[in-house]
Amino acid sequence: MSLSRLDYTLIALRALMGGWFAYSGAVKIFGSGLEAFAGDVANYRILLDPWNLVLAWFLAWLEVVAGIAVLLGVMRRGGLWAMLGMTGLFLFGIGQGWARGLDISCGCFGTGGSKVNYPLHMTALVVQGALVVLLLVTGRHRSMRELEDAAGE
Repeated sequence: MSLSRLDYTLIALRALMGGWFAYSGAVKIFGSGLEAFAGDVANYRILLDPWNLVLAWFLAWLEVVAGIAVLLGVMRRGGLWAMLGMTGLFLFGIGQGWARGLDISCGCFGTGGSKVNYPLHMTALVVQGALVVLLLVTGRHRSMRELEDAAGE
């Protein structure tokens, strides 16, 4: 069994999405810090304290765990579903911020980011969600062992 272009594309896409989420969460945890990220979450004015810190902590670590799961292929589908759920949550947050006219930074890669460009961020999140859905529905997710065996043939 040899690898097709689709197999290589899906591997690259899994690496891209897994790396994107793992990096994004790690920057929030180890870069700017969870308290600073909680401030960005609070700027969306959806939750009250202390829930902003709870959500910031949960999301940042979930991003790391889901990203690593997709990268390593361990509980990959669960990682993809977590990514899809977070993308929907981020889309909701950005959308309600836009509807309310909030002038905030997105907190995408920790604090200190640029102000939200609502149309650009919404478009990026829709594309991100579509890529995650593509990985979920392709049905061609072979295990890493199968991919290694196929590449060795």
